[in-house]
Amino acid sequence: MKDLNLDETSQGMKAMTTGDRLVAFKQTYAALTYLALIEALIARIDALPAALRGRPLADLLFDSDVTRDNWLRALWYYCQMVKFCPTTTEAMRQAAHSLTERFGISLSDTRDTYAENQAKAEQHEKWITVEGPILAQISTPDQRTLAAWMEDFIQSGKVFGVMLGERGDTIAEADRSAAMTLRGEALGLLTELRTVLRREINARPELPANLDIPIEHHADILWLANWGFFLPPFMEISDTAMCKMPYDVEIIGIMSHYHKLGTKFTVDAWTPTGTTPIYEDDDSAHPKFQEYLPPISLAKGDGIQWTCTWNNTKPKPVGPGKNSTDEICITFALGYPKNTLSFDPIQCNITN
Repeated sequence: MKDLNLDETSQGMKAMTTGDRLVAFKQTYAALTYLALIEALIARIDALPAALRGRPLADLLFDSDVTRDNWLRALWYYCQMVKFCPTTTEAMRQAAHSLTERFGISLSDTRDTYAENQAKAEQHEKWITVEGPILAQISTPDQRTLAAWMEDFIQSGKVFGVMLGERGDTIAEADRSAAMTLRGEALGLLTELRTVLRREINARPELPANLDIPIEHHADILWLANWGFFLPPFMEISDTAMCKMPYDVEIIGIMSHYHKLGTKFTVDAWTPTGTTPIYEDDDSAHPKFQEYLPPISLAKGDGIQWTCTWNNTKPKPVGPGKNSTDEICITFALGYPKNTLSFDPIQCNITN
């Protein structure tokens, strides 16, 4: 919530004023007053330049995921080395203890604002300057050093803070002030509406306690992973996998996932009579999420087929794995069972 920007605020308000949520909202007397106010605020926010509305926080999650994984992996790797290696020095043991104390991530850390990330990164950077020579002696599985892994994470924290600062520097002070005023107005209206709705629900027993919308289907993530590929050195190569649906499924969204050697990701709807392209992306760092309205209907026995293309520029082969130096080929599909409320999640792992 601390980093909620105008884009995200607008998206939340739009969710209240469309589809089934709007039908539920209109059951209340509050809608007579607040619906017009919300729609007016949405229009004012959408009229602002993109730089003022801000980049949604969700877009940044992938940027930090790989780096944070490396940070946690580095912490585990170093502490395990100290635990089991018989030749560790006292300085290394002290450094391992300091890593745990200074870099361990708690739940509260995941809620830090960008400015807080930047401030912590600057504090960590001072510590790395002192401990760097020791960390530089420890190799990591990707043929780098523990010092390099830590420096990568520190840099990402600084970039988050700088990113917001640079965005602010390109916007006139008056425009920034107007945007912040509008953001405060929107959040204030939503807070007020929540209080009014709660009072109305308490006073009108005929209203559902949470204005619940009847649930027709439970959506879930379809995990479709190909682990059966091999990337020779200095070669571009593609690999295709296919999973059949165990029951009738409606697909409402797809996102790709592969690592930095990936150059193209395509997904097809497969039936016994042929395939239909439904997704294509070439950005491994910021994969596209594509929605489907109406949904893509797949009958039992139909399937999803996906193809990953990589360009292995390394002098050694690369295989599948969960480390950032490995490669991966996963389709995340959002869907729900067509004929029932819910069903067992679909998880498909291809290994050959």
